[in-house]
Order: sequence, then structure tokens, then C-alpha cells
Amino acid sequence: TTAVLQSLCKQVEELQVLLSGAKAEVDDLEASASRVKAEAEEEVARVKAEAESVVEKVKAEAEEEVMRAKEGGEAKEKAMREELERVRQDLENERKELEGVRQ
Repeated sequence: TTAVLQSLCKQVEELQVLLSGAKAEVDDLEASASRVKAEAEEEVARVKAEAESVVEKVKAEAEEEVMRAKEGGEAKEKAMREELERVRQDLENERKELEGVRQ
């Protein structure tokens, strides 16, 4: 029975060593997981900030483009109105000439 007890004690000691090693591995894995999680959170924050920056830049560029288009449209409208006024004046002058010829 002493030999059996000694064998059991030896097996318990071996199991304790294995358990201790397993606990150390679990601690290492938990530490690694925490580092990976922190790195991932930092990367997500960085990408999010970068995306927001890009969105703001695109939005500002779009607003500028809208303003340029609006200004260009206003300039075209003014030019067309001026051309219409010139045509109206030409027609008015021709009408007066025709009236003068009739008389």
C-alpha cells in the first residue's frame, strides 16, 4: 500500500506540474488576447477617424463643386439674358427701320 500511495503522490505531483504549466499558458493567452484586443480597438479608432476625415474632405469638395456650379449657372443665365436683351434691341431697331421705310 505504501508503494501505491507513493505512486499516487508522484502522479499528483506530475498533475500539479502539468496544471501549473497549463495555468501559465492560459495566463499568456489571456495577456496576448488583451494585447490583440487593445491593438484592434486602436486600429478601429484610427480607421474610423481616417474615414471621418475622408468623409469631411469629400463633403467639403462636394460643397465647393456645388458652389462653383451654382456660380457658373448664374453666369450663364446672366450671359443669356444679356444676349436676349441684345436680340430684343436688334429686333426693335429693325422694326423701327421697317416703320421708317413704310412711311
